[in-house]
Amino acid sequence: NLTLDSGKIFLCFWWEGIRYRVFEEIKNQKNNPIKKDNKKKRSINSFFKKIHRNIKLILLIKEKFPFFSKRENIFIFSNNRRTRFQNYYVDIYTDPFIELLPKDIEYSFFEGTFNGYHGIPPRKYNIFYLDYFIFFSKIIGKIISPFIFLNKNKLISKLRTELIKAFGDDYSIYQKIKFHIINWHLLYLSYYLLLYFKKPLQIFVVDSQAFQPVISAAKKLKIPTLELQHGSPVRGKLNYDYSNGINHSSFPDWFLCFSKFWKKDLEKLLPINSEKILIFGFPYINSIYKKEVTNKSEFYELNNKKVILILSQPTIANELIDFTIKLRD
Repeated sequence: NLTLDSGKIFLCFWWEGIRYRVFEEIKNQKNNPIKKDNKKKRSINSFFKKIHRNIKLILLIKEKFPFFSKRENIFIFSNNRRTRFQNYYVDIYTDPFIELLPKDIEYSFFEGTFNGYHGIPPRKYNIFYLDYFIFFSKIIGKIISPFIFLNKNKLISKLRTELIKAFGDDYSIYQKIKFHIINWHLLYLSYYLLLYFKKPLQIFVVDSQAFQPVISAAKKLKIPTLELQHGSPVRGKLNYDYSNGINHSSFPDWFLCFSKFWKKDLEKLLPINSEKILIFGFPYINSIYKKEVTNKSEFYELNNKKVILILSQPTIANELIDFTIKLRD
């Protein structure tokens, strides 16, 4: 057996960050590859789009650079996906959460891009872009990458051997781990400095897998971290399934889940104590299932409707579409 969760390079427990992606790649290894001509065309278009985005970032630096956020307030880190709703782009996990905050509590909201773009215009403000940190980590990462060698690491070498033995492919494991540890440390440095100087009171994240460097920096500085449930953390979903006792050094201190139904399973999965898994609800769902019926802003629950809520994930989108069509019929 390989004790991969103990693998650590400098400050980074690298298996925490890549195990979900490796598992998904193995599971989906039979996917059809992108045709070369399409890939070439996509790369040309992507090059010009990146230039355009970088110019915009330079112009917005005084408004969107994270170090211009306020001190000693609440930090909220989005999962970057926004939904168009009533001419605005809404983050369905954090926007309704922000509306529940007391009026005297200030917040700073941080987001990266989704497919290279920010949803504009947003409904909420105080938004700062993580693109600057990501761009920094990519540039510096490319400079130092040639000087990082992992082939002498015994644990990683054994992992590569086991992958080849079991699946006939090493899934570029050396490259994945190298990229992860470089990117992790550079982002950790950026986030540590941000948190050190801004001293947030609490940090809320939507996707702890995506913000492991943030959480690690917060733990180092003893800043409480909380995660808002955003999908379906279930048995076998490796970014949340720690039921076999695997350690996780960068999981949030608290987890706010949708309901008793989820808490019951999460108590068996998450690497935190049961009392730190709190039933918070899903404010977005609560809000869209109410409607204003009078000028006095009285709200009534929608009754007598049979509703099936489907939580989608990109990796199972095709199966869900077929399943949903069958339900309709």
